[in-house]
Amino acid sequence: MRVFLLLLIFFSSCSDLQRIDREPASSYHCNSLSNRFQQKALSAGFPTFSLLSHLKGENNKVTYLSEKGRQEYEVFVNCEGKLINFEGQFINSPTNSMFPKPARAIYVVDIFGRLFLSFYHPIGVFHHSSLVGGDDVLAAGEMILVNGSIDLINNHSGHYHPDESSLDLLIDVLLSLKVKINKVEL
Repeated sequence: MRVFLLLLIFFSSCSDLQRIDREPASSYHCNSLSNRFQQKALSAGFPTFSLLSHLKGENNKVTYLSEKGRQEYEVFVNCEGKLINFEGQFINSPTNSMFPKPARAIYVVDIFGRLFLSFYHPIGVFHHSSLVGGDDVLAAGEMILVNGSIDLINNHSGHYHPDESSLDLLIDVLLSLKVKINKVEL
């Protein structure tokens, strides 16, 4: 229960959201979220997942985002329970006539409780570890999104190998914030 409450903090509630200006767009941001979550997660001993040791040397081939670089990949939950990007727009998995199935995004939750995702993830170039610069994570996997709702979510990450409990806790937090989840893939 304590861990669930800690994860709830990382998505925060609508009353904690404020608009702040970023260049070139605006973003929803939780007040002092990073400090509160980090302190509580550490005190509760929430497990983190590290980049597998044999992959640490690959950073000369794989793109690692800086703190500033990952800002455009951060995801927020709005007051209607929809996942939105830093510009406040619903997140949708892209499709096209050649590939009618929606694309999967990779996601991570960093140790500060921030959710990042990317639809760009070519093998050998951009991975889960790219989103957090190779740092530890609380959760990682894939999502398919339709109009800000989750059509599919899993914990598939070859770089972090998160366990099912991290996915379960993330799902509990998302559901508590009224995010619709259609399917969980194990």
